[in-house]
Amino acid sequence: MSQKPFDVLVYGATGFTGQQAAGYLQKTYGERIKFAIAGRNRSKLEALAEKLGIDQQRIVIADSQNVQEVDRMAAQARVLINTAGPFAKYAEPVITACINHRTSYVDITGETPFIRDMID
Repeated sequence: MSQKPFDVLVYGATGFTGQQAAGYLQKTYGERIKFAIAGRNRSKLEALAEKLGIDQQRIVIADSQNVQEVDRMAAQARVLINTAGPFAKYAEPVITACINHRTSYVDITGETPFIRDMID
């Protein structure tokens, strides 16, 4: 298995919860872990990266409706934290890509029936 460039990737990083997660990772771990921020809007991600003081190489662009972008994103991380909901609408391609790339998947959903379907 090839080495993945990021330990952790926060998808949906420009939303409220995503910003909180990315800020926590930067404040708590700084450069001790390699983490990236991801989402579909480059300009918002660039603004967040500047605010957090992280370099532009740690930005990954991916729209959950674009299977190739999601696949490329999941291949880059050991752990993907998904904060982009609603999960029943947007998460299945992300979960599938994580399974395909043996990337650990974590999300914040309370959408229990959807998660049950994903487990099944």
